[in-house]
Amino acid sequence: AIAREKTRKRRDPFGSIVGVKTRHSAVRLLVRTALVAGCAAALAAGLPASAQTTAHTVPDTIAQRMQACTPCHGREGRASPVGYLPRLAGKPAGYLFNQLVNFRDGRRYGAAMSYLVEQLSDDYLREIAEHFAALDVPYPPPPATTEREGVLRRGEMLATRGDIHRRLPACTQCHGYALTGALPAIPGLLGLPADYVIGQLGAWKTDNRRATAPDCMAAIAKRLSAEDVRAVAVWLASRPVPPGAQPAAQPDLPLPLECGSGL
Repeated sequence: AIAREKTRKRRDPFGSIVGVKTRHSAVRLLVRTALVAGCAAALAAGLPASAQTTAHTVPDTIAQRMQACTPCHGREGRASPVGYLPRLAGKPAGYLFNQLVNFRDGRRYGAAMSYLVEQLSDDYLREIAEHFAALDVPYPPPPATTEREGVLRRGEMLATRGDIHRRLPACTQCHGYALTGALPAIPGLLGLPADYVIGQLGAWKTDNRRATAPDCMAAIAKRLSAEDVRAVAVWLASRPVPPGAQPAAQPDLPLPLECGSGL
């Protein structure tokens, strides 16, 4: 039974919350993309030199190497405001580095991500993080929402004011009044797909996503109901990203909880 439970957790990187539906097509897409890319490279390597494309020399730059990320995370890591896959461009380098290390070291699990980074050093993961953090590309407008007004109001209340009776801090207390994050390692919450936010909160609730102890987000997520999770996610996804938004130089307020990965 223990072995089956471990297998179930490794196959469910988004977690599971009663009342919140999540789909697993993203995992299949990630694995399929990695397999197709690997097979293509292997086939090309087996061809004679005369049969391989020699039209131009591919530059050995970090930007060129990170083209491998674009099938999932979009050109320049800008992603899409729908689906499960998060934006990378402009996120704090400390946050991106922490997530790459978490995938490598097993605190987060995603079939393709875990495979891609399992052999990479801290120095190279930091170089990847700094590359994407330096990209300043525009955000698309948020998708139209058909969510009920009451759900959106509940999400706004939790995100901007929290719930003191349940010891739930507002999202703005850590992620900033503008919800655009803070250096060195607190990410912005705007411009993310609602399904991705739901999935990550579910993963924290079910211990499928962890961070350096003390894991403040796990503590917060476990106090949220399924209705809370959906309300916060759809409200955040409905908000436009302010023009020129950047992570703040430091958090606007003292962090309400000890947080191992926030600073």
